[in-house]
Amino acid sequence: MNRYFIYARKSTDEADRQVRSIDSQLNELRDLASKEGLAVVGELVESQTAKDPGRPVFNAMLDRVERGEADGILSWHPDRLARNSVDGGRIIYLLDTGKLQALRFSIFWFEPTPQGKFMLNIAFGQSKYYVDNLSENVKRGFRDKVRRGIWPNYAPFGYLNNPKDGTIYPDPDKAPFIRKIFQLYSTGHSSLQQLADTMFDLGLQTKKRGRKLSPANLQYFLTNPIYYGLVRWAGEDYEGVHEPIVTKELFDQAQRVMAHRRNGKKKRPQKFFLFRGLFWCGECGAMFTTEQQKGHNYYRCTRKKGACYQPYVREESLKEQVLADVKKFILPPNWADNMLEEIQIRYQQLAQSRESSAQVLRNEIAAVDARLDKLVDTFISGDMEKDDYQRKRRNLVAAKMDLKTKLEGLGRNSDFRLEPAKKLINWSKELNKSVFEGNWRALVQSLENLGSNHTIQNKTARLSVENQFSVLAEAGRHVNWRGAFDVITERLAASVKDGI
Repeated sequence: MNRYFIYARKSTDEADRQVRSIDSQLNELRDLASKEGLAVVGELVESQTAKDPGRPVFNAMLDRVERGEADGILSWHPDRLARNSVDGGRIIYLLDTGKLQALRFSIFWFEPTPQGKFMLNIAFGQSKYYVDNLSENVKRGFRDKVRRGIWPNYAPFGYLNNPKDGTIYPDPDKAPFIRKIFQLYSTGHSSLQQLADTMFDLGLQTKKRGRKLSPANLQYFLTNPIYYGLVRWAGEDYEGVHEPIVTKELFDQAQRVMAHRRNGKKKRPQKFFLFRGLFWCGECGAMFTTEQQKGHNYYRCTRKKGACYQPYVREESLKEQVLADVKKFILPPNWADNMLEEIQIRYQQLAQSRESSAQVLRNEIAAVDARLDKLVDTFISGDMEKDDYQRKRRNLVAAKMDLKTKLEGLGRNSDFRLEPAKKLINWSKELNKSVFEGNWRALVQSLENLGSNHTIQNKTARLSVENQFSVLAEAGRHVNWRGAFDVITERLAASVKDGI
């Protein structure tokens, strides 16, 4: 008998008013479990968007499923589980491996068959499309507003939102403070800290705790062009329709004062060290620091965690060791090219498969249309009662809408096995290029991607390697590119990582 986790979720920023509350979801799921005699081993609740991976309760639930604490999940709808490709992919993979044997929903049918998993993929794709489309619609609305010179978001400090026409107007209480900030700073006689003290004495305080505004707050005000009538959005400037609080001349004078002070405090440029901040001490765990002696760069433990007896190591020695280590993660160039071609072929096959599925759905829609036409003819001829006609027509229309929804959802999901593999292979190609060209800055960037806990002990560098990169070293031990490619795709599918 399958054991189920009940999982309920509702995001606080969810725009869909049809999504039930968590209490409502739980009540329906408990009723469903009771009616069908399902064994529930736990109820899990989460108030977080599923747009991005990383929900702690959801991830913990799937970890527990992998450990065998349950083999089924009971939820209101697939979109409660996933609205992104990583979480959806992980669920599908658990079904593929048999660790997750059952999914039950209040308003969605599912069976763990190839067809059932296909339809579940479509449902996840629809959920992701909804989130993506909602975000795009919001952005489009913002872009339309700023093109018309209207500030599209909450009014900045000193302004208020006008709910009637969506514009902003000066706040009679706070706008004078903004004007005074510009006037005092533009004289050049007040630092930002002094200005903060002065404005606090004049009555300008933080909203929540009644404290002084920080210099960073004041700097933000002084550099925001909204105050002289300009709307700056996504790096572009538009002439605003709102009333300015300060003149352009006063704003420009404030910028000149700020630039003069910034230039007067230029910092001494730091010497360049190739591996600065990259290595940690393998003995005590403190960071390695750098220094230069007699034309050579040396790295040593900072000893900030106590006594440590690690010796200095020269940069030339580290370069030799790093170069030898990173070559383990470089695929032969012809292998990498063949793998990328194979990925392109599989993408084309997926597209063909989706088109084939789409044609099946279009044929089914045409068949439903034919049945609807026949049903109308039968009713008009008087061979069917009105109630019977309406009931059958409702069922056919509902079936047609279901098919159209499935058709619209096709093609929105990408294969989660291929995209991470493509990124990993391209990373290996870039690493190979850096080594070939002797581009050490790019190579060090690759090391930062490779892992975050590189150490040095007894003058020996040890690179930490994240799981997905270790796949490359394993793949490189195969005798041909196809075997290596199988290792990469299978391992990445197992870990369900979303790229590098």
